[in-house]
Amino acid sequence: PAEAPAVDVLFYAGCATTYRRPEMARTAITLIERSGVRAATLADESCCGEPLHVLGFRAEARAQAERTMESIRATGAHTVVCSCPSCVLTFRTHYPAWGVDVPKELRILHISEYLAEAIGSGKMRFSRSQPIRLTYHDPCSLGRELGVYDAPRQVLSAIPGAQFQEMRLNRQYSPCCGNGGGVLATNSKIAHGAGKNAGQVVLETGADVLITACPSCKHSLVKHVRDMEVLDIAELVERAL
Repeated sequence: PAEAPAVDVLFYAGCATTYRRPEMARTAITLIERSGVRAATLADESCCGEPLHVLGFRAEARAQAERTMESIRATGAHTVVCSCPSCVLTFRTHYPAWGVDVPKELRILHISEYLAEAIGSGKMRFSRSQPIRLTYHDPCSLGRELGVYDAPRQVLSAIPGAQFQEMRLNRQYSPCCGNGGGVLATNSKIAHGAGKNAGQVVLETGADVLITACPSCKHSLVKHVRDMEVLDIAELVERAL
C-alpha cells in the first residue's frame, strides 16, 4: 500500500498574513484542527512569488515559485489552505502558466472554501449565537479573479444569530481595497483613495461588523471603517464555535 501522507492539510500563510495580519493565520490553523484533520505549516515558509511577478520581476518570481512548490510537495499534504486569495490565485492559475509543476491531485483552497466544506459536511458545528449585523467585502482576487463568491456567503449564512446585509456594490462589483497588486508599494495615494472609497460603501450598510477574506483587505479597510469591527471570516467562525 502507498505510504500515508505526513499531513492531511498544509496551511500556507503567505507574506501578507504572516507579517501584517498574523491573527488570521493563528485562527485558520485552529479551525483546520477543529475540523478533525492533521494540519501543518512549512518550517521555513517562503513567498509564493506573486509580489515579484506583479512588480515585473518575472524570472525571479518563477524561481521563487519553484522553491515554494518544492517545499509544499515535500510535506506530502493533499490539500493546501490559504487565508490569502492572492496565494490561492498564484498556486492555481499563475504557477501552471509559469511552467511550475503543481501536482494534479493537490487541492488549493481558500479558507472560506475549506470552512464551507467543513460546515456543509457536519465536521464543524456552531454552539454560540452571534447576534450581530454584518456585511461582507469581496476581495478582488477571490472574487473577480477566482470566482469564489458563494463559499464565503455559505459560511456567513450558517452563523447562528447573525444578520447579513450585502454591500450596495458586491460580488464582481465589489470596490477594491487598494492594497493589492503592488499599488500600496508604488502609489500610496491611489491605494489610500481606493481604500477610502471602499470604506464608504461598507459604512452605507449600517452593519456592526465587516467581514473580510483577505489579509490585504483587512489591513486596508480597518483604517477606513474605524467605528466598525473588522474580522476575517475565520475569526467570526471561531467566535461561533
